[in-house]
Amino acid sequence: MGRSSSLPLDGRHSRMGANRNMRSERILVVDDDTGVLGKVQTLLSQEGYSVETATNGADAITRVMQFEPDLVVLDISLAAAQPGDEPFDGIEVLRRVREDF
Repeated sequence: MGRSSSLPLDGRHSRMGANRNMRSERILVVDDDTGVLGKVQTLLSQEGYSVETATNGADAITRVMQFEPDLVVLDISLAAAQPGDEPFDGIEVLRRVREDF
């Protein structure tokens, strides 16, 4: 897998890259596939990021409020939290986060 680089949209890139082991950026990873979630969390944690995870849209919105991430890695197609619940897909999570935060 090749390496890529990205900067936060709010211009706080001056903290990035100074010391890879001293990063303080917070990343929220949202995916209903726990295998993918675990792999992404492990890779980002090994790079020195503080990583939280969520497996559904409702949990993602709660984690955004509590964790205040600098970046959200968001799966577009999310399953419902409980059988019978209306699923919050990634687009709906994005819409609500943009409206509320």
